[in-house]
Amino acid sequence: MPTLCLILASGFWPLTAATIATTVADIELTQHCIHAGTCREANPLLLSGRKRAYAIALPIAIGVSYLGHRLHKDGTKYWWVPQAAVIAGHGVGIGFGLRFIW
Repeated sequence: MPTLCLILASGFWPLTAATIATTVADIELTQHCIHAGTCREANPLLLSGRKRAYAIALPIAIGVSYLGHRLHKDGTKYWWVPQAAVIAGHGVGIGFGLRFIW
């Protein structure tokens, strides 16, 4: 149980929530502007729609969060870097998507 307490106190869950939230926001903003005809998907894996985007992007986000958990459990100082990289990447996608909302 000490491991769970350490993970809860370390900021792991807020970082995981931010990873999932930015993933969902990126997918939704991208789908919105694709349907509006103002942009296109740059990732060739996600070209065919919302369902495929979620089916690919969410397991990756969960896997990266699990990697962060394992690194944290092993005592790695920079355990948060994989999740921060995903958040930053989706942040770029969100930024591009927001340009076309209004």
